[in-house]
Amino acid sequence: MHKMEYCTRHLCLTSSGICHNLMHPTTVLLTRDSIVDLAKHVLKPLDCDWEGCSLVLNSWTTLRQHQHLHCRRSRNFVVGSMLSQENTFRCGIVRCSGREHRSLEALLAHVDMSHLVRVFLPCPVMGCHHTETLGRYLCRIRIPTRMHS
Repeated sequence: MHKMEYCTRHLCLTSSGICHNLMHPTTVLLTRDSIVDLAKHVLKPLDCDWEGCSLVLNSWTTLRQHQHLHCRRSRNFVVGSMLSQENTFRCGIVRCSGREHRSLEALLAHVDMSHLVRVFLPCPVMGCHHTETLGRYLCRIRIPTRMHS
């Protein structure tokens, strides 16, 4: 018969006195990638700035998914027009200077690398109000958690 104990940190009933509950991690390894990934999912209202869209999304991740839907619907089928090439994909983000793209993949990459990298990501540490653009997160030499030590 196994002796049951409580883990001293969370008062979880265990057979060894060691908490193995994943809801109670005692050590978390934060890397630059994991911090950026967490920041992309922090709940924060973000406006879609695609022409004619007034939707407000709840995180960077949902904004990206939503804008990628706009991209998939943006194919130009104008035949014989001098203003737009046939079968191109058009970026509808307000103030964009690189509107026309030859493929959906090129437009998706353009939206990610030209627009979404400029969206401010909130720090994922509870209680911290620091924000940083995705481009700055990715370009930093030091990991942003050092501001919390």
